[in-house]
Amino acid sequence: IMAEAEAAAGSTTPIRLGVFLSTVREGRLGERVGRMIERSFQGLGYDVYMVDPMNVDLPLLRKPEHWYRDQAERPDQLGEVADALKQCDAFLVVAAEYNHGCPPALANLLDHFGGSVFNWKPTGLVTYSAGQWGGRLSIPPLRCMLAELGTLTVSNVLSIPHAQNLLDAEGNWADDEEGWVRRVGRLHTQLDWHANAMRDRRESV
Repeated sequence: IMAEAEAAAGSTTPIRLGVFLSTVREGRLGERVGRMIERSFQGLGYDVYMVDPMNVDLPLLRKPEHWYRDQAERPDQLGEVADALKQCDAFLVVAAEYNHGCPPALANLLDHFGGSVFNWKPTGLVTYSAGQWGGRLSIPPLRCMLAELGTLTVSNVLSIPHAQNLLDAEGNWADDEEGWVRRVGRLHTQLDWHANAMRDRRESV
């Protein structure tokens, strides 16, 4: 009876969240945004796995992970990251905007993985910039790309303009912390609902 009640109530295991950073250029702001996201979602009880293209040594795409029929032949780091991402229940993409589009380091990173990583899982978007638009021009191409990978992007987007002024180097809010915590909370509410619903469904079939 207890097992049936627990199944009806859903899993009590923390949501595992994969967070992708998007840039590798000198002086990037994405690190501070990523630290804020990591700390915020850990504080909400999530198990957070960070994927930073600066630290993940994946070359320009030649052979994506899902093209390896023999998984033992995968390059070590590619296999390690893929296996960790497959354990995730949801994702967040922390994206800058390059030329009205997706940063090339992010596109190259995401293209290494296919539906076996992303299918039936939700993704939230966090965009940022040094200017007034908060990286929002990257949203439409990212939604298209992520849909092709098999993940549903939630409608709420956290966009951070003038990120160098709003966040310090460690990802702490330097201004209007209460307001920004509410905005993070709205994104979390949507992502959490979808992550739990989709995980419960995946585990039931």
